[in-house]
Amino acid sequence: MADKNAKEKSSFSEKRSKLRLETKLSEKLRISLQSCKACENEEKIEGFIVFYRKNTLKCQILDGLLYILRQLLASYDGGKAFGYLPYSEAHGIFCGFMERETEDKEFRDHLLNEEYGPCVFVTTVLNTRYIILQNETVDTGKFLLELECLLSKEQDNFSRFDLNADSLKRVLQSMDTEYDKTVLKAMIFASASRKKVYELGIKPENAVYMVRFVHVQDNEEDSEHSGHFDNFHVRSNCVKPKASNSSCQITGVSTSVVKSQFPASISIGELLRAGKLVAPASKKTVSLALEHFDITNQEWSEVRTLNTSVYTNKFASGGFRDAFKCVETGPNGEIKYWVLKLYNANARNTIINQLSMTMVDHARKQVQMHEVAKHFAKKMSKKVPGTFGNTFFYNKVYYTKFEDQHATIEEYINGNFVKYVNNNGHCVLPPESSTQDEKVIYEKAETLIGSGYALCDPEIATESLKDDDDNDNSEILFCCGNLSTMAIQGFLNEHSCNKYCKMLALSDN
Repeated sequence: MADKNAKEKSSFSEKRSKLRLETKLSEKLRISLQSCKACENEEKIEGFIVFYRKNTLKCQILDGLLYILRQLLASYDGGKAFGYLPYSEAHGIFCGFMERETEDKEFRDHLLNEEYGPCVFVTTVLNTRYIILQNETVDTGKFLLELECLLSKEQDNFSRFDLNADSLKRVLQSMDTEYDKTVLKAMIFASASRKKVYELGIKPENAVYMVRFVHVQDNEEDSEHSGHFDNFHVRSNCVKPKASNSSCQITGVSTSVVKSQFPASISIGELLRAGKLVAPASKKTVSLALEHFDITNQEWSEVRTLNTSVYTNKFASGGFRDAFKCVETGPNGEIKYWVLKLYNANARNTIINQLSMTMVDHARKQVQMHEVAKHFAKKMSKKVPGTFGNTFFYNKVYYTKFEDQHATIEEYINGNFVKYVNNNGHCVLPPESSTQDEKVIYEKAETLIGSGYALCDPEIATESLKDDDDNDNSEILFCCGNLSTMAIQGFLNEHSCNKYCKMLALSDN
């Protein structure tokens, strides 16, 4: 049994290595091994979803890839497809379909899979990664390789520096410490010929002294000197070099190409404002246990422990909860932001006294209702035709506990947002473009109905979507996720019956 598992693991590793080798066209360009055309790709993935319908994990992977493909094929006003998507955005979408967070390379392997992946390129342009749909009529891959080559040449030309005795002298004079000067000389000894070193005004016989003076570094960048060199490695058992007629070589010294980097331009006003002391934001470092609700199996599970720094000052407030920003630092220094939502005093009073619920039950109900919305959004994304355009998708929300307070936590989404839906019953004034927005929504709804889709779910139609006053269950079911007691009362105070009320034959009372 152990041998069988070892063989399966070895086979998987070999397949993965082969995939990563075959998809790599260059350092910044990879191509999917998918052979079918873009117009057939969607139907092929849908077929796999039907085939693997009993395999939950496989279906989650396929659902995520299908959604990404549809984003690439989507268009405005029925025109040409977008055809590209930022890699980080696609990765976030994919993780939204999975029960656990998927690592970057694992996501890329699924994306470029020969069997079920979409037909795309993954490329890096100006330090930003993109996913680009393959084109049957244009050799996009060749163009991307040419673009990468041109950008590389431009960078080389931009960073080229004519080093002679005068320019080296000026560079050395600009350095603050003897250590920096010694490092630069050691690098020149390692890369230039003996003749060139003499021409630069440096004595080659000092090479061993210079190298021994440099601190030994083991694959780590010294932060104090990172502006002058990148990953300069010297072995501690350095051997004295033998003189040569043509060049000076040092055993054990290896250098990596250093690309010039220039700081972003900063205005004079910003530089002057830096003279005023800016106190760091107050934070608390905590470990939060994240619990996820599995809507399929109707059970809770602890998925991970989040080590994060929570800002002590809230950055936003709602009617019932306050939002606090959290910062997570990964093992490689990468930064990820989260939002921790805590109940305020009024909310706690409403939940306990009016809803007759405990805080832990209400916090968990928030997560459960979010999973319901996420489920319907995922279902919607698989049913709509490609011409419909983009659909909603939901990030994951977790239950947690912070300083004995029951709370929820979710990934922070950067951007500007306008709130059109609230939970206090007060209307939000629509923008001037709302009439056009309503027209677009209506036309899209007509598209759905005309395509054989009804704006009604049979599963929902057979259930009661209200809280029955006659039953013995004191728990408020569907509405407590939005703390609806205030919303309903606010609606009753503000509402005037209109044609929709008449269509539904609602009473004026």
